[in-house]
Amino acid sequence: MLGPGSRIGGLVIDSVIGRGAMGEVYRATQLTLKRKVAVKRIAEHLLSHPEAVARFEREAQCLARVHSAHVIGVHDFGKMTADDGSEHYLLVMELVDGGRSLRHYVGRAMEWRQATSLALQVAEGLAAAAEFGVVHRDVKPDNIMLNARGIAKLADFGLARSGDSTDMTVAGSVLGTPAYMSPEACRGEEVDARSDIYALGATWYHLLAGRSPFQAANAPAMLLCHIDEEAAAITSLSPGLPPQIAALVHRCMAKHPDLRPASARALVDELRALAMSGFSVPAAVPELVASLDTPTDPATAETNLLTPRTGGAASGTAQTLLATEASTQPVSGPVHSSAPPARGTRRRPAVIVGLLGLVLAAAAVLGWALLQDDAISRTTREVDAAIAAGDTDRALRRADALAARLPDPPEPRLLVRKAVAAEVQRIVAT
Repeated sequence: MLGPGSRIGGLVIDSVIGRGAMGEVYRATQLTLKRKVAVKRIAEHLLSHPEAVARFEREAQCLARVHSAHVIGVHDFGKMTADDGSEHYLLVMELVDGGRSLRHYVGRAMEWRQATSLALQVAEGLAAAAEFGVVHRDVKPDNIMLNARGIAKLADFGLARSGDSTDMTVAGSVLGTPAYMSPEACRGEEVDARSDIYALGATWYHLLAGRSPFQAANAPAMLLCHIDEEAAAITSLSPGLPPQIAALVHRCMAKHPDLRPASARALVDELRALAMSGFSVPAAVPELVASLDTPTDPATAETNLLTPRTGGAASGTAQTLLATEASTQPVSGPVHSSAPPARGTRRRPAVIVGLLGLVLAAAAVLGWALLQDDAISRTTREVDAAIAAGDTDRALRRADALAARLPDPPEPRLLVRKAVAAEVQRIVAT
Protein backbone atom coordinates (compact mmCIF):
# COMPACT_ATOMS: atom_id res chain seq x y z
CA MET A 1 0.00 0.00 0.00
CA LEU A 2 1.00 3.59 -0.62
CA GLY A 3 -0.10 5.99 2.08
CA PRO A 4 -1.39 9.52 1.53
CA GLY A 5 1.55 11.88 1.02
CA SER A 6 3.84 9.13 -0.33
CA ARG A 7 6.13 10.31 -3.12
CA ILE A 8 6.97 7.98 -5.97
CA GLY A 9 8.01 8.53 -9.59
CA GLY A 10 7.23 12.25 -9.58
CA LEU A 11 3.83 11.61 -7.98
CA VAL A 12 2.32 12.46 -4.64
CA ILE A 13 -0.35 10.01 -3.52
CA ASP A 14 -3.52 11.76 -2.39
CA SER A 15 -5.90 8.94 -1.48
CA VAL A 16 -7.08 5.44 -2.34
CA ILE A 17 -9.88 5.29 -4.90
CA GLY A 18 -10.34 1.55 -4.54
CA ARG A 19 -8.58 -1.71 -3.87
CA GLY A 20 -9.02 -5.41 -4.34
CA ALA A 21 -7.22 -8.68 -4.99
CA MET A 22 -5.14 -7.27 -7.85
CA GLY A 23 -3.91 -4.19 -6.00
CA GLU A 24 -5.09 -0.62 -5.62
CA VAL A 25 -5.96 2.49 -7.60
CA TYR A 26 -5.03 5.88 -6.15
CA ARG A 27 -5.81 9.49 -6.82
CA ALA A 28 -2.48 11.29 -7.10
CA THR A 29 -0.87 14.55 -8.20
CA GLN A 30 1.72 14.51 -10.98
CA LEU A 31 4.17 17.15 -9.78
CA THR A 32 5.81 18.15 -13.07
CA LEU A 33 2.53 18.93 -14.83
CA LYS A 34 0.54 19.79 -11.70
CA ARG A 35 -2.40 17.62 -12.68
CA LYS A 36 -4.52 14.99 -10.99
CA VAL A 37 -4.04 11.43 -12.21
CA ALA A 38 -5.17 7.91 -11.39
CA VAL A 39 -2.43 5.47 -10.41
CA LYS A 40 -2.95 1.74 -10.59
CA ARG A 41 -0.52 -0.36 -8.53
CA ILE A 42 -0.15 -4.13 -8.83
CA ALA A 43 -0.17 -5.92 -5.47
CA GLU A 44 3.17 -7.23 -4.17
CA HIS A 45 1.97 -10.82 -3.90
CA LEU A 46 1.32 -10.86 -7.67
CA LEU A 47 4.81 -9.75 -8.65
CA SER A 48 5.99 -13.38 -8.54
CA HIS A 49 3.33 -14.37 -11.09
CA PRO A 50 4.59 -13.59 -14.62
CA GLU A 51 1.06 -13.71 -16.12
CA ALA A 52 -0.23 -11.04 -13.73
CA VAL A 53 2.72 -8.72 -14.43
CA ALA A 54 2.47 -9.37 -18.17
CA ARG A 55 -1.25 -8.51 -18.12
CA PHE A 56 -0.44 -5.25 -16.34
CA GLU A 57 2.27 -4.41 -18.89
CA ARG A 58 -0.01 -5.32 -21.78
CA GLU A 59 -2.72 -2.96 -20.52
CA ALA A 60 -0.19 -0.11 -20.33
CA GLN A 61 1.19 -0.80 -23.81
CA CYS A 62 -2.24 -1.04 -25.42
CA LEU A 63 -3.51 2.14 -23.76
CA ALA A 64 -0.34 4.03 -24.68
CA ARG A 65 -0.83 3.30 -28.37
CA VAL A 66 -4.40 4.49 -28.62
CA HIS A 67 -5.23 8.19 -28.76
CA SER A 68 -8.95 8.84 -28.59
CA ALA A 69 -11.36 10.95 -26.60
CA HIS A 70 -13.18 7.68 -25.92
CA VAL A 71 -10.28 5.68 -24.47
CA ILE A 72 -8.72 6.24 -21.04
CA GLY A 73 -5.38 7.97 -21.54
CA VAL A 74 -2.13 6.62 -20.11
CA HIS A 75 0.66 8.92 -18.93
CA ASP A 76 3.37 6.63 -17.59
CA PHE A 77 4.17 3.03 -16.66
CA GLY A 78 6.97 1.11 -15.03
CA LYS A 79 8.71 0.06 -11.85
CA MET A 80 9.09 3.11 -9.62
CA THR A 81 10.80 3.68 -6.29
CA ALA A 82 8.96 5.33 -3.41
CA ASP A 83 10.56 7.74 -0.95
CA ASP A 84 10.93 4.89 1.56
CA GLY A 85 12.96 2.84 -0.93
CA SER A 86 10.20 0.35 -1.80
CA GLU A 87 9.63 -0.52 -5.46
CA HIS A 88 6.22 -0.71 -7.13
CA TYR A 89 4.81 -1.36 -10.61
CA LEU A 90 2.58 1.61 -11.44
CA LEU A 91 0.33 2.57 -14.33
CA VAL A 92 -0.38 6.32 -14.36
CA MET A 93 -3.62 7.12 -16.15
CA GLU A 94 -6.12 9.83 -16.91
CA LEU A 95 -8.38 10.60 -13.97
CA VAL A 96 -11.96 10.62 -15.24
CA ASP A 97 -13.73 13.67 -13.82
CA GLY A 98 -16.88 12.53 -12.01
CA GLY A 99 -16.31 9.06 -13.41
CA ARG A 100 -18.71 6.14 -13.01
CA SER A 101 -18.72 2.94 -14.97
CA LEU A 102 -21.84 2.17 -16.99
CA ARG A 103 -22.71 -0.66 -14.61
CA HIS A 104 -24.25 2.07 -12.44
CA TYR A 105 -26.70 2.86 -15.25
CA VAL A 106 -27.85 -0.59 -16.43
CA GLY A 107 -30.42 -1.30 -13.72
CA ARG A 108 -33.24 0.10 -15.84
CA ALA A 109 -33.96 0.52 -19.54
CA MET A 110 -32.27 3.59 -20.99
CA GLU A 111 -33.81 6.01 -23.49
CA TRP A 112 -32.73 4.79 -26.90
CA ARG A 113 -30.96 8.00 -27.97
CA GLN A 114 -28.81 7.94 -24.83
CA ALA A 115 -28.00 4.24 -25.22
CA THR A 116 -27.16 4.71 -28.89
CA SER A 117 -24.94 7.71 -28.12
CA LEU A 118 -22.97 5.56 -25.67
CA ALA A 119 -22.70 2.73 -28.22
CA LEU A 120 -21.43 5.20 -30.84
CA GLN A 121 -18.86 6.67 -28.45
CA VAL A 122 -17.53 3.24 -27.46
CA ALA A 123 -17.41 2.24 -31.13
CA GLU A 124 -15.24 5.33 -31.73
CA GLY A 125 -12.87 4.13 -29.01
CA LEU A 126 -12.76 0.60 -30.43
CA ALA A 127 -12.12 2.01 -33.92
CA ALA A 128 -9.17 3.99 -32.60
CA ALA A 129 -7.82 0.87 -30.89
CA ALA A 130 -8.31 -1.22 -34.04
CA GLU A 131 -6.10 1.19 -36.01
CA PHE A 132 -3.21 -0.20 -33.95
CA GLY A 133 -4.39 -3.81 -34.16
CA VAL A 134 -5.68 -3.79 -30.56
CA VAL A 135 -8.61 -6.07 -29.72
CA HIS A 136 -10.09 -5.26 -26.30
CA ARG A 137 -11.68 -8.69 -25.58
CA ASP A 138 -13.67 -7.56 -22.52
CA VAL A 139 -16.11 -4.84 -23.59
CA LYS A 140 -18.90 -4.53 -21.00
CA PRO A 141 -20.60 -1.84 -18.91
CA ASP A 142 -18.03 -2.18 -16.11
CA ASN A 143 -15.21 -1.24 -18.50
CA ILE A 144 -16.87 1.87 -19.91
CA MET A 145 -16.47 5.06 -17.88
CA LEU A 146 -18.74 8.08 -18.13
CA ASN A 147 -17.33 11.45 -17.13
CA ALA A 148 -19.24 14.44 -15.77
CA ARG A 149 -19.83 15.77 -19.30
CA GLY A 150 -21.45 12.54 -20.43
CA ILE A 151 -18.52 11.36 -22.54
CA ALA A 152 -17.87 7.61 -22.57
CA LYS A 153 -14.33 6.27 -22.26
CA LEU A 154 -13.27 2.67 -22.79
CA ALA A 155 -11.02 1.35 -20.02
CA ASP A 156 -9.40 -1.79 -18.62
CA PHE A 157 -7.34 -3.18 -21.49
CA GLY A 158 -5.96 -5.91 -19.23
CA LEU A 159 -7.19 -8.68 -21.57
CA ALA A 160 -6.46 -6.76 -24.77
CA ARG A 161 -4.33 -8.26 -27.51
CA SER A 162 -2.16 -6.27 -29.86
CA GLY A 163 -1.83 -7.45 -33.44
CA ASP A 164 1.98 -7.31 -33.42
CA SER A 165 2.47 -8.92 -30.00
CA THR A 166 2.66 -12.54 -28.97
CA ASP A 167 -0.79 -13.57 -27.82
CA MET A 168 -0.62 -15.06 -24.34
CA THR A 169 -3.91 -16.94 -24.71
CA VAL A 170 -3.62 -20.70 -24.93
CA ALA A 171 -5.71 -22.59 -27.46
CA GLY A 172 -9.17 -23.40 -26.16
CA SER A 173 -8.99 -20.94 -23.27
CA VAL A 174 -11.91 -18.67 -22.40
CA LEU A 175 -11.39 -14.93 -21.92
CA GLY A 176 -14.07 -12.33 -21.29
CA THR A 177 -17.25 -11.81 -19.29
CA PRO A 178 -20.03 -14.39 -19.86
CA ALA A 179 -22.93 -11.92 -20.22
CA TYR A 180 -21.23 -10.17 -23.16
CA MET A 181 -18.93 -12.72 -24.82
CA SER A 182 -19.14 -13.53 -28.52
CA PRO A 183 -19.96 -17.13 -29.55
CA GLU A 184 -16.41 -17.65 -30.83
CA ALA A 185 -14.99 -16.40 -27.52
CA CYS A 186 -17.37 -18.72 -25.64
CA ARG A 187 -15.98 -21.65 -27.64
CA GLY A 188 -12.41 -20.63 -26.79
CA GLU A 189 -11.60 -19.84 -30.41
CA GLU A 190 -9.34 -17.15 -31.80
CA VAL A 191 -11.12 -13.78 -31.78
CA ASP A 192 -10.66 -10.58 -33.73
CA ALA A 193 -12.15 -7.08 -33.63
CA ARG A 194 -15.57 -8.45 -34.62
CA SER A 195 -15.74 -10.14 -31.22
CA ASP A 196 -15.56 -6.67 -29.68
CA ILE A 197 -18.47 -5.67 -31.96
CA TYR A 198 -20.55 -8.52 -30.50
CA ALA A 199 -19.68 -7.51 -26.93
CA LEU A 200 -20.57 -3.90 -27.71
CA GLY A 201 -23.85 -5.09 -29.23
CA ALA A 202 -24.62 -7.07 -26.06
CA THR A 203 -23.78 -4.01 -23.95
CA TRP A 204 -25.96 -1.79 -26.18
CA TYR A 205 -28.80 -4.32 -25.78
CA HIS A 206 -28.35 -4.22 -21.98
CA LEU A 207 -28.55 -0.43 -21.93
CA LEU A 208 -31.72 -0.46 -24.00
CA ALA A 209 -33.46 -3.34 -22.22
CA GLY A 210 -32.28 -2.84 -18.65
CA ARG A 211 -31.01 -6.44 -18.64
CA SER A 212 -28.38 -8.46 -20.46
CA PRO A 213 -29.39 -10.31 -23.67
CA PHE A 214 -29.56 -13.71 -21.98
CA GLN A 215 -30.55 -14.90 -18.51
CA ALA A 216 -28.93 -18.09 -17.24
CA ALA A 217 -28.35 -19.89 -13.93
CA ASN A 218 -24.57 -20.05 -14.23
CA ALA A 219 -21.66 -19.07 -16.43
CA PRO A 220 -21.50 -22.25 -18.59
CA ALA A 221 -25.23 -21.95 -19.30
CA MET A 222 -24.70 -18.31 -20.25
CA LEU A 223 -21.91 -19.25 -22.65
CA LEU A 224 -24.18 -21.81 -24.32
CA CYS A 225 -26.87 -19.15 -24.72
CA HIS A 226 -24.48 -16.99 -26.70
CA ILE A 227 -23.52 -19.97 -28.84
CA ASP A 228 -26.97 -21.46 -29.52
CA GLU A 229 -29.80 -19.03 -28.70
CA GLU A 230 -31.13 -15.83 -30.22
CA ALA A 231 -31.75 -12.88 -27.93
CA ALA A 232 -35.34 -11.67 -27.58
CA ALA A 233 -36.27 -8.92 -30.02
CA ILE A 234 -34.96 -5.71 -28.51
CA THR A 235 -38.07 -3.84 -29.70
CA SER A 236 -40.12 -5.91 -27.24
CA LEU A 237 -38.01 -4.57 -24.37
CA SER A 238 -37.38 -1.02 -25.58
CA PRO A 239 -40.64 0.66 -26.65
CA GLY A 240 -40.15 3.40 -29.20
CA LEU A 241 -36.85 2.05 -30.50
CA PRO A 242 -36.64 2.71 -34.27
CA PRO A 243 -36.55 -0.52 -36.29
CA GLN A 244 -33.34 0.56 -38.02
CA ILE A 245 -31.55 0.90 -34.69
CA ALA A 246 -32.99 -2.40 -33.45
CA ALA A 247 -31.79 -4.17 -36.60
CA LEU A 248 -28.27 -2.83 -36.10
CA VAL A 249 -28.20 -3.96 -32.44
CA HIS A 250 -29.13 -7.50 -33.49
CA ARG A 251 -26.67 -7.47 -36.40
CA CYS A 252 -23.86 -6.57 -33.98
CA MET A 253 -24.88 -9.71 -32.06
CA ALA A 254 -24.97 -12.02 -35.08
CA LYS A 255 -23.70 -15.50 -34.24
CA HIS A 256 -21.26 -15.57 -37.16
CA PRO A 257 -18.63 -12.81 -37.25
CA ASP A 258 -19.09 -12.31 -41.01
CA LEU A 259 -22.69 -11.18 -40.43
CA ARG A 260 -21.70 -8.37 -38.06
CA PRO A 261 -20.42 -4.93 -39.08
CA ALA A 262 -16.96 -5.61 -40.46
CA SER A 263 -15.21 -3.30 -38.00
CA ALA A 264 -15.82 -0.70 -35.32
CA ARG A 265 -15.18 1.99 -37.94
CA ALA A 266 -17.88 0.45 -40.15
CA LEU A 267 -20.27 0.50 -37.19
CA VAL A 268 -19.44 4.16 -36.53
CA ASP A 269 -20.14 4.97 -40.18
CA GLU A 270 -23.49 3.16 -40.07
CA LEU A 271 -24.55 4.96 -36.91
CA ARG A 272 -23.53 8.33 -38.30
CA ALA A 273 -25.43 7.60 -41.50
CA LEU A 274 -28.53 6.82 -39.44
CA ALA A 275 -28.06 10.06 -37.52
CA MET A 276 -27.79 11.98 -40.79
CA SER A 277 -31.00 10.38 -42.04
CA GLY A 278 -33.01 11.88 -39.19
CA PHE A 279 -32.33 9.72 -36.13
CA SER A 280 -30.96 12.30 -33.73
CA VAL A 281 -28.15 10.82 -31.62
CA PRO A 282 -26.44 13.16 -29.12
CA ALA A 283 -22.65 13.40 -29.02
CA ALA A 284 -22.67 13.14 -25.20
CA VAL A 285 -25.17 12.37 -22.44
CA PRO A 286 -24.56 14.79 -19.53
CA GLU A 287 -28.22 14.52 -18.50
CA LEU A 288 -27.68 10.80 -17.83
CA VAL A 289 -24.87 11.63 -15.39
CA ALA A 290 -27.05 14.23 -13.71
CA SER A 291 -29.81 11.65 -13.24
CA LEU A 292 -27.77 9.83 -10.59
CA ASP A 293 -28.42 11.27 -7.15
CA THR A 294 -25.24 10.12 -5.41
CA PRO A 295 -22.10 12.11 -6.24
CA THR A 296 -18.92 10.18 -6.97
CA ASP A 297 -15.22 10.79 -6.98
CA PRO A 298 -13.21 10.74 -10.20
CA ALA A 299 -12.10 7.20 -11.01
CA THR A 300 -10.83 4.84 -13.63
CA ALA A 301 -12.53 1.58 -14.55
CA GLU A 302 -10.98 -1.57 -13.20
CA THR A 303 -13.84 -3.94 -12.60
CA ASN A 304 -12.15 -6.77 -10.79
CA LEU A 305 -9.92 -4.40 -8.86
CA LEU A 306 -12.31 -1.75 -7.62
CA THR A 307 -15.76 -3.27 -7.56
CA PRO A 308 -15.72 -7.07 -7.36
CA ARG A 309 -19.21 -8.36 -7.88
CA THR A 310 -20.86 -10.45 -5.23
CA GLY A 311 -23.33 -12.17 -7.50
CA GLY A 312 -23.00 -15.29 -9.60
CA ALA A 313 -20.85 -15.45 -12.69
CA ALA A 314 -23.85 -15.18 -14.96
CA SER A 315 -25.03 -11.82 -13.67
CA GLY A 316 -25.28 -8.80 -15.92
CA THR A 317 -21.95 -7.46 -14.70
CA ALA A 318 -20.35 -10.83 -14.13
CA GLN A 319 -16.71 -11.28 -13.34
CA THR A 320 -14.20 -11.48 -16.15
CA LEU A 321 -13.08 -15.03 -16.86
CA LEU A 322 -9.38 -15.69 -17.31
CA ALA A 323 -7.78 -18.69 -18.91
CA THR A 324 -5.52 -19.01 -15.87
CA GLU A 325 -5.52 -16.99 -12.68
CA ALA A 326 -2.77 -16.69 -10.11
CA SER A 327 -3.91 -17.38 -6.58
CA THR A 328 -4.26 -14.20 -4.57
CA GLN A 329 -4.75 -13.09 -1.02
CA PRO A 330 -7.22 -10.38 -0.01
CA VAL A 331 -5.76 -6.91 0.43
CA SER A 332 -6.69 -5.56 3.82
CA GLY A 333 -5.78 -2.62 5.97
CA PRO A 334 -6.44 -1.07 9.35
CA VAL A 335 -9.78 0.55 10.05
CA HIS A 336 -9.53 3.90 11.79
CA SER A 337 -12.33 5.65 13.63
CA SER A 338 -12.66 9.40 13.20
CA ALA A 339 -15.00 9.86 16.20
CA PRO A 340 -13.55 11.99 19.03
CA PRO A 341 -13.04 10.33 22.43
CA ALA A 342 -15.94 10.59 24.87
CA ARG A 343 -15.62 13.15 27.64
CA GLY A 344 -16.98 12.88 31.18
CA THR A 345 -16.29 12.06 34.78
CA ARG A 346 -16.28 8.29 34.19
CA ARG A 347 -13.64 8.32 31.47
CA ARG A 348 -11.53 5.42 32.81
CA PRO A 349 -14.39 2.84 32.98
CA ALA A 350 -15.49 3.95 29.52
CA VAL A 351 -11.97 3.43 28.18
CA ILE A 352 -11.76 -0.01 29.80
CA VAL A 353 -15.11 -1.03 28.37
CA GLY A 354 -14.05 0.28 24.97
CA LEU A 355 -10.78 -1.66 25.04
CA LEU A 356 -12.60 -4.80 26.12
CA GLY A 357 -14.99 -4.32 23.19
CA LEU A 358 -12.05 -3.97 20.80
CA VAL A 359 -10.44 -7.14 22.16
CA LEU A 360 -13.67 -9.09 21.77
CA ALA A 361 -14.19 -7.69 18.27
CA ALA A 362 -10.64 -8.60 17.30
CA ALA A 363 -11.12 -12.12 18.61
CA ALA A 364 -14.35 -12.45 16.64
CA VAL A 365 -12.65 -11.20 13.47
CA LEU A 366 -9.73 -13.59 13.96
CA GLY A 367 -12.11 -16.50 14.52
CA TRP A 368 -14.09 -15.62 11.42
CA ALA A 369 -10.90 -15.31 9.38
CA LEU A 370 -9.79 -18.78 10.50
CA LEU A 371 -13.20 -20.20 9.59
CA GLN A 372 -12.98 -18.51 6.19
CA ASP A 373 -9.51 -19.93 5.54
CA ASP A 374 -10.67 -23.41 6.51
CA ALA A 375 -13.74 -23.21 4.24
CA ILE A 376 -11.65 -21.93 1.34
CA SER A 377 -8.99 -24.62 1.77
CA ARG A 378 -11.57 -27.40 2.08
CA THR A 379 -13.58 -26.24 -0.93
CA THR A 380 -10.43 -25.80 -3.01
CA ARG A 381 -9.54 -29.44 -2.40
CA GLU A 382 -13.09 -30.52 -3.27
CA VAL A 383 -13.14 -28.48 -6.49
CA ASP A 384 -9.73 -29.79 -7.56
CA ALA A 385 -10.80 -33.36 -6.85
CA ALA A 386 -14.07 -32.93 -8.79
CA ILE A 387 -12.26 -31.45 -11.80
CA ALA A 388 -9.69 -34.26 -11.72
CA ALA A 389 -12.55 -36.77 -11.68
CA GLY A 390 -14.24 -35.07 -14.63
CA ASP A 391 -17.21 -33.95 -12.53
CA THR A 392 -17.13 -30.28 -13.52
CA ASP A 393 -20.78 -29.82 -12.57
CA ARG A 394 -20.00 -30.68 -8.95
CA ALA A 395 -16.90 -28.48 -9.05
CA LEU A 396 -18.97 -25.52 -10.20
CA ARG A 397 -21.70 -26.13 -7.60
CA ARG A 398 -19.16 -26.26 -4.77
CA ALA A 399 -17.34 -23.13 -6.01
CA ASP A 400 -20.61 -21.23 -6.49
CA ALA A 401 -21.79 -22.16 -3.00
CA LEU A 402 -18.55 -20.89 -1.46
CA ALA A 403 -18.71 -17.62 -3.45
CA ALA A 404 -22.28 -17.09 -2.23
CA ARG A 405 -21.20 -17.62 1.40
CA LEU A 406 -18.01 -15.57 1.14
CA PRO A 407 -18.54 -12.79 -1.41
CA ASP A 408 -15.67 -10.56 -0.28
CA PRO A 409 -12.43 -12.61 -0.45
CA PRO A 410 -11.07 -13.13 -3.99
CA GLU A 411 -10.35 -16.86 -3.60
CA PRO A 412 -13.97 -18.08 -4.01
CA ARG A 413 -14.34 -16.04 -7.21
CA LEU A 414 -11.10 -17.50 -8.52
CA LEU A 415 -12.41 -20.99 -7.76
CA VAL A 416 -15.58 -20.21 -9.72
CA ARG A 417 -13.47 -19.11 -12.69
CA LYS A 418 -11.41 -22.27 -12.45
CA ALA A 419 -14.52 -24.46 -12.38
CA VAL A 420 -16.11 -22.50 -15.24
CA ALA A 421 -12.96 -22.89 -17.36
CA ALA A 422 -12.97 -26.64 -16.72
CA GLU A 423 -16.68 -26.88 -17.62
CA VAL A 424 -16.20 -24.87 -20.81
CA GLN A 425 -13.27 -27.08 -21.84
CA ARG A 426 -15.49 -30.12 -21.30
CA ILE A 427 -18.31 -28.58 -23.37
CA VAL A 428 -15.98 -27.61 -26.21
CA ALA A 429 -14.43 -31.08 -26.24
CA THR A 430 -17.80 -32.86 -26.58
